[in-house]
Amino acid sequence: MRSMLRWAALMGVGLLITGCAAQPLAPQVEEVVITQTPGSAETPAPQAGPITLYYPEGASQGDAAYAVTYDLPVFSGTEPAVSAMNAAIEGWREELLDRVESERLPLADRAEGADLPGTQVTSLCVEAETPLGNFTSVLFYESDWYENENGAAQRISTLVFDEAGLECNLAAASGVYDPLPLAAQQVWNIMSMDPSAYYGDLTIADVSESLDLYNGFSVAEEGYTLYVQPGVLAADESNGRPLEFSFGRNALYPDFVGDLITVEEYEALLPQLFALASHCGPGFQSWQGEAFDPPEAFTHGFRLDTAALQGEALILRGQLIQGAPGELEATEVAVAQLTLTREQGGGWQLASLTLS
Repeated sequence: MRSMLRWAALMGVGLLITGCAAQPLAPQVEEVVITQTPGSAETPAPQAGPITLYYPEGASQGDAAYAVTYDLPVFSGTEPAVSAMNAAIEGWREELLDRVESERLPLADRAEGADLPGTQVTSLCVEAETPLGNFTSVLFYESDWYENENGAAQRISTLVFDEAGLECNLAAASGVYDPLPLAAQQVWNIMSMDPSAYYGDLTIADVSESLDLYNGFSVAEEGYTLYVQPGVLAADESNGRPLEFSFGRNALYPDFVGDLITVEEYEALLPQLFALASHCGPGFQSWQGEAFDPPEAFTHGFRLDTAALQGEALILRGQLIQGAPGELEATEVAVAQLTLTREQGGGWQLASLTLS
């Protein structure tokens, strides 16, 4: 999944999606009382109402072998971003039904008079305004159960959209080119605060393998939450809920942020850094402070590794990257040195860029 970081979005000119349309995705058969509640306290997503399908096709509740019930968000509006989000959610629904038919239905063996086994999906929406624009996270809580099982096994998957309605991975949402090692370290740090709650033989490599930075995270204004399915990092003795690991945006920033430059100052520069990289990157040209028109979309960025004060200036060093964060083909193309100087108000401003 790819997402282009758009200049208009980063400058606050974009679409904030909040509404829903009361249009069901499929004919409603029967409403089912939801007994398994989501593991998050966020606001429920705008929904078209619960829809129940019985299997095999044409069956009713009395003679069905399996049932699937879902409440999925339907966003309102005619903008392309809204259409793209609804199309992605419809794609998720189709994948759900494929899983039910190929994985769940073959395991269903309903005895006469027994309770109907099934799958149930509820959803939540989280909207967040960040330095890199507004993001909408849709969380799907999926539970399934069979006869004589205690409780329902619950899983979680997510879709994260930018202001254009494009699906984002964590790299695109955070503006960090390789967030996996940093994210795994944050989860490892959280686990180390209560090691007895997790398997004792885990390594940070195990943590890294457990993370899904495409469909296993959400974006909030304070930072990010990563989700790990039950039983992967900790014992799942009673069909527990997915694990959640939350941390602030600054956890993915370079080490010098918070030391030589504050988090607030760095976040104020982020859109300018992407704009400058996209302006200079195509021609591999240096820059000495002259004005330029911002690009419509960001095609380049910086991976900044070190910083040092030289007199009144702050020197940042790293790599110029061709491609936006989240794009698989993003590659290093030049060594970059950025010079920052103090503004009259006390913050930092970009003064020059040297590429080599």
